[in-house]
Amino acid sequence: MSISLKLSLYFLVLIVFAVNITGAYSFYKAKDALTERTFDQLSSVRTEKKNRIESYFQERQREIELISHSLVEQNLMADSNFVGSDKIAFYLNNEENYVHAYWLSNLELKSIDTLALNNKKISQQLKHKINAKLNFQIIELSVEDTTFKPAVFLISKINSKLKEHFLIFELSKTAINKIMYENNPHNGLGKSGESYLVGQDHLMRSTSRFHSNSVYKTKVETYGVNNALSGVSGFGTYKDYRNISILGSFEKLEINGLNWIVLAEIDVEEAMTPIRSIRYNIIYIVIIITILFLSIIIIIAKRISLPIENLKKNILAFSENAKPIEMKVQGKDEISELTKAFNSMTQTITDQRMHIEKERLKQSRSIIEGQEKERRRLARELHDGLAQSVLAIKMILQNAIGNEQEKTQQILQDVQGMFSNIIREIRATVNNLMPSVLNRFGLKKAIEQLINDIQISSKIECELNIQIEYEIRNDLLNTYLYRIVQECLNNTLKYANASNLNIEIRQSKDAIFLNFEDNGQEFDTSSINKSKGNGLANIKERVNVLSGQLEIISTINKGTAVNVSIPYQADNEL
Repeated sequence: MSISLKLSLYFLVLIVFAVNITGAYSFYKAKDALTERTFDQLSSVRTEKKNRIESYFQERQREIELISHSLVEQNLMADSNFVGSDKIAFYLNNEENYVHAYWLSNLELKSIDTLALNNKKISQQLKHKINAKLNFQIIELSVEDTTFKPAVFLISKINSKLKEHFLIFELSKTAINKIMYENNPHNGLGKSGESYLVGQDHLMRSTSRFHSNSVYKTKVETYGVNNALSGVSGFGTYKDYRNISILGSFEKLEINGLNWIVLAEIDVEEAMTPIRSIRYNIIYIVIIITILFLSIIIIIAKRISLPIENLKKNILAFSENAKPIEMKVQGKDEISELTKAFNSMTQTITDQRMHIEKERLKQSRSIIEGQEKERRRLARELHDGLAQSVLAIKMILQNAIGNEQEKTQQILQDVQGMFSNIIREIRATVNNLMPSVLNRFGLKKAIEQLINDIQISSKIECELNIQIEYEIRNDLLNTYLYRIVQECLNNTLKYANASNLNIEIRQSKDAIFLNFEDNGQEFDTSSINKSKGNGLANIKERVNVLSGQLEIISTINKGTAVNVSIPYQADNEL
């Protein structure tokens, strides 16, 4: 995946996440605001209906009290058998507030309008509920109280000299329904909203918008009704009597004699209709913003990734032809700094390659010169030693021709001794080139013999400590370690003027450690790569071939220490 695509994806995820979080936050804030506004609206409708219902009952109370005073003034109640009072007939015929009027005298209920029927059941039920001490009272005969028909009665007490009379009006349901029921979509409750009354028995006291003939028949047991009957007013989201989620506002009416509550409700689905439109608008905005930002992100990602792509191409080109490449630096940002670093790197690598090539040529020349030097030394030893001895034997043998037998015998004995010396010289030369003890008995014995020879031929005291637990099966490693020790000894003998030296070889499962120390003269360790005569460059070369590490320390009055560590696995070859 390219860096441009990665940047585009990263920014796209970030933008989508940010936009969605913002959209979700805006949506839920708008939803909360709409819900709060709906609750405020429902509470306003509830309060308005509550005030109208309470005012309606207050007006009826004043009206009935006025009728009572009028009857007293006209002295109509003196005749307990009067029927069809003009005053009462007026209210019954010209208003929708009452359906019947009754006259209660001596605990006997009589109809005083021509339409009402004398019903002994109602009479008995009302007589048990009427409080004779109250001048005005409201009594409701609910479903639980009557088998005739539920109704609300307004009762006014009329005192006379002869007896107590009670004027009773049966309240009409039509007037209450006119206040509570409004099938108008512009009333603030929309198409699914309604306001209605519920009594203590959880039955409706006003007509439902969705259930016809619901008064005293439709039962409402909801969160709002239960809270309002407990004296708690407020609002909430809950299931209504239709088992549909609604937003509702509820409160108890303050009417003496009636334990009614008023509710204003609207379906959640209708109330949240504007928020759905907001949600769709937010989705459209999110899509548009995402597309817009994606286009901008792609352009920005291309601008960011283009220099990096060019840098990649130049790196590949540099790795193929090893020629320095100069890239143009644009701007002052991190990419421009990276471009500068690339230009510097290519130049540095080119210089290092040239230096390495020079060093390689120098090392090749050193190897060739060393080989030629070794050949010249070997030729000089053969010429000065073996050749002269063979020539001397040849001359002795030529002079022995014609001599007496005894003298010839003596000459042959001398020649035999000379041949023994030649054999010893040949063995010494061969041993110098490749010690036979190294091949036959291993590294430990070869170094021990080398130290013995040094102690015999010089006055240097040598301390040798070799701890090799595992057999070294690599011939190159054995040979190089032997040569490193040999080079260190040669340098000590030739240049250090030391009186003692210490050699320690330790072996672990993953490395071999060589520590060589003498107490001779110090020297400048920076001349290792330049020097050709002290053998230290050869030591460094051999250590590098073995992928080891070399440390040479030379200090005044302490001599020189050569520390070598070579990685090695005891159960494998190097």
